[in-house]
Amino acid sequence: MLKRYLAGPKACPKEFVYNPSLESCYLFVTYEITWYQARQICQAHKSQLASIESEAEQVFLAGSLASNPQLRGFSYFLSGSDAKKEGQWIWTSTNKPFEYTRWGTNEPSSHGYPKECVMMYHPVGYNWADVGCTTIYRAICEINLQQRSPFIG
Repeated sequence: MLKRYLAGPKACPKEFVYNPSLESCYLFVTYEITWYQARQICQAHKSQLASIESEAEQVFLAGSLASNPQLRGFSYFLSGSDAKKEGQWIWTSTNKPFEYTRWGTNEPSSHGYPKECVMMYHPVGYNWADVGCTTIYRAICEINLQQRSPFIG
C-alpha cells in the first residue's frame, strides 16, 4: 500500500506519495498535458518532473501506475530530454546524464519527427520511449528529500 503522507522531519505534501527507501515524494498528474506544461505544473507544486535513477525507482513507479486503476493505462512524462544534443539524454531536473535506463525495445527511436522527451510508456510495461515534447501525456512530479529541505504537508 502506498503511503500518502509521512509525518515527521521529512514530509511530503498531502497529494504526493512517499517512498521511504528512495526518500522521494511523487505526484501523479492525472490529466494529459505537454512536457513543457508538465514542467510548469511540477514547479507549481514545488517539485520537478521525475528522474528515474535506479531499478528500484523504476519498479516502484511502474508498480504504482500498474496497481492503481486511476493511473494505469496511461503514459507519463519524465524529466529526460536530449533537446540540448541529439542522443545525449539528461535528466533536466538534475542536469545529470542518464546512468540507469529502461528503454523499451527499439527505443529511443527518434525517427519521423523530433522526439526529445522521455515518457514511461504503458503498452510496454512502463519502459521508456522518446516522444515529441508537444504531444500530450500524463506526468510524474518528484521531490527528492535527500536534495531538498522537507515540506510540511
